[in-house]
Amino acid sequence: TVGALFDLGYTIRTSDKRGGFLSAVSQNVMVQIKLDQAGPKRTSVRVSTGFAGQTRVNKELIDEILNTIDRRLTSSAVPRNQ
Repeated sequence: TVGALFDLGYTIRTSDKRGGFLSAVSQNVMVQIKLDQAGPKRTSVRVSTGFAGQTRVNKELIDEILNTIDRRLTSSAVPRNQ
C-alpha cells in the first residue's frame, strides 16, 4: 500500500501499522487508507480523500489508488521465470 502511494507521488504523513492506518499528501490532496483483516488471506481497504483540509469524495482518485494497489499486489503474486 505504501509502495502504491509512492508510485502515485504521495508523501506519507502518518502511519500506524498496528492500527492499519495510513495518511498521505500530494499537492494539497490528502488520502487516508484504513486496512482491516477480513480473513486469513483477505484485507479490507477503505480510502477517503480530502482537499485543502476538507473531506471531499474523489471517486476517480479512489479508483486510481485501489487499482494501483491491486496492480502491485497481483504483479508480485505472479511467479517470474528465471
